[in-house]
Amino acid sequence: MALDIYDTGTRTVRTLFSPVRMVIKVLLANILAVSIMCVGFILLVVPGVYLITKFSLASYFIIEKDAGIIESLKLSYRATTGVFWDFLLLFAVMSGIGIGFYYLNLLLLPQLAFILSEVYSVLIGVVYIFAFTYMYKKVTTETQSEE
Repeated sequence: MALDIYDTGTRTVRTLFSPVRMVIKVLLANILAVSIMCVGFILLVVPGVYLITKFSLASYFIIEKDAGIIESLKLSYRATTGVFWDFLLLFAVMSGIGIGFYYLNLLLLPQLAFILSEVYSVLIGVVYIFAFTYMYKKVTTETQSEE
């Protein structure tokens, strides 16, 4: 849906339910990616962060390009080559904002921290999705223009 809003500026009921058939592929790709990332984290934090960054676009390739699970991971790995630091910075900023809001809530309004952190989580999640949609479109547009 975020890809349709980015491309057309609108959304329809059809686009709301059209990705349902891709749920299994997205779920399996994410399980595989998380499994690989967990191995990276077990080995060391740095490889885990590297793999999170490299596989961050796998779901987008499944949804927009109808790529297979392994193919989407390969495409994501290739697409983030050359822009790795941009993606890492985006991860760091989004994580920093989320953690910052959480601790700010604990300091200022400890009684409401849970409720406010849920609201902020939703808002940050929406910003996160559209930020990565923008980065995905930027990377794939640049790749297509080079070909």
